[in-house]
Amino acid sequence: MKFVIEKELLSKVKCEYGFSCLESDQIACDHKVCSVSRANGENILFLKDSSYLSCPFLVHFGGGAICRCPVRYVIYKKYGH
Repeated sequence: MKFVIEKELLSKVKCEYGFSCLESDQIACDHKVCSVSRANGENILFLKDSSYLSCPFLVHFGGGAICRCPVRYVIYKKYGH
């Protein structure tokens, strides 16, 4: 599945992985796209796994991890992934 995101948002976000999350089956930075357990607030995604490699939008919090990427947030809200 290919996710469609507004070009205006993509132009505002600097992604060092080339927005590989837009192709849900692709592997980015040696791991699959971050799996989200739930959203809380705008651009705050709690991840199922905290073992992802470095990403400027990833914040380790307690024993878990949070994604603050606005593109990943739109994918989750729009497509449920």
